[in-house]
Amino acid sequence: MQHRRIRTAIATIVAAITTSTAYAAGYHQICYQVPFYNNVPTFVVQCRSDIPGVTCSISVPAAGSGYYPPPAGASTVASYQGLHGTSYTATISFSDGTQRSCTTSLNGYGASAGNGAAVATTPGATAATLTGYTTDQSGLLMTGIWSSRTQNPLRVQKNSVYVPRDFVLIGGGALGSDYPSGALISKMYPTGDLEKREWRVETQDALSAQPHDNETYAIGMKIEGMSVFTLRPLVAWSAGSSGTAANPTSQILPPAGYGAVLGGGAYTFTNYPYTGQFLTASSAIPAIYGFCWRRVCGESSGATGWWAESKDHGISAPGSVTSYLSSMPTSIQLWTPTLGTHTFQVQTYGRGVTSAVAAHPAITVSGLSGEFALTGVGASVDWRSYGQYGNLLWKIVPRADIAGVEASSKDHVWSSPATITGYALGVKLVP
Repeated sequence: MQHRRIRTAIATIVAAITTSTAYAAGYHQICYQVPFYNNVPTFVVQCRSDIPGVTCSISVPAAGSGYYPPPAGASTVASYQGLHGTSYTATISFSDGTQRSCTTSLNGYGASAGNGAAVATTPGATAATLTGYTTDQSGLLMTGIWSSRTQNPLRVQKNSVYVPRDFVLIGGGALGSDYPSGALISKMYPTGDLEKREWRVETQDALSAQPHDNETYAIGMKIEGMSVFTLRPLVAWSAGSSGTAANPTSQILPPAGYGAVLGGGAYTFTNYPYTGQFLTASSAIPAIYGFCWRRVCGESSGATGWWAESKDHGISAPGSVTSYLSSMPTSIQLWTPTLGTHTFQVQTYGRGVTSAVAAHPAITVSGLSGEFALTGVGASVDWRSYGQYGNLLWKIVPRADIAGVEASSKDHVWSSPATITGYALGVKLVP
């Protein structure tokens, strides 16, 4: 009876924490630098709720109101102008009484890559814009997805997107094309810039010429109460490369002390463009227990690493593949107004779902929106079990509205049906 009372008391305390307005799931906010407007540093604050009927409002008393073209979407958007070298904290109020904070620092605003704002680097590509955002249940950890589309069709199409300067890159995605013959993903990876902001994508046709445009998706993360200069060292990017082969594979595990896997990417290399290496996997390595592999999916304990695979197609074109992994420590120190300096556990979540067999298989995978912020997306194709020529990735697109991913692949020239497994990874802070 005593043990039962203890368990009941613990359950009551846990329930009180998880249902409190400070740590309830379903609320999202983000704030970030945008390009100068009328030569004045400008930033945007957005908020939204997963809970029907709950609305939100935004206030930044110390900043002047400004104008910036609001991104598409149903979220509440406000833009503000401030002084270079100053930080501004927005108060986000939800209609059920929940309150959140979001700080934008304009320190170093005039530095590299678009005055600190998100930016695309390919000439003529669309401006890098926020396509969605997620916040964990603590309300402290935020991730945003910035994307850009090229505007000059080429057989080999490249583009890079920087996340805003007060964010750190943790993952990303890519979009080629399915028809008429297809533009396939050969690279989606971090460039290794010192500010940890740049995500690069390369797509190309194979055998059949198809000039095309692609889309690049970069996922950035910030933590309220932590400067970007403190956050950067906490996010480690690691890489592991294969040898040269027709069908190379590689994998990478997180370095010691960085056990929370956030996301990853992949890079192929070959001396044979158009006929050479194309990705069949840029994928999480599932944790041993709890990872959902098939159509009936349960909870998950995240991922232990990242692996990549590629192949030539139809014509011999040996090459190599490199897998990239982002990770952070499983606990961090953070200052909050209510707790002061406190230790937070970094808990991860992962989900993988496999499609039916098809020539052009596709899958949509949902995460746990409002509890875990989306950090990484990936996919792998099982082409060996159903065909012999190969089925190649052309779409790995992060979706903030479901904290998940859309993934697709295709056979090319020759029939080669397959299944595809999409992966969505997330993270939350637990005091």
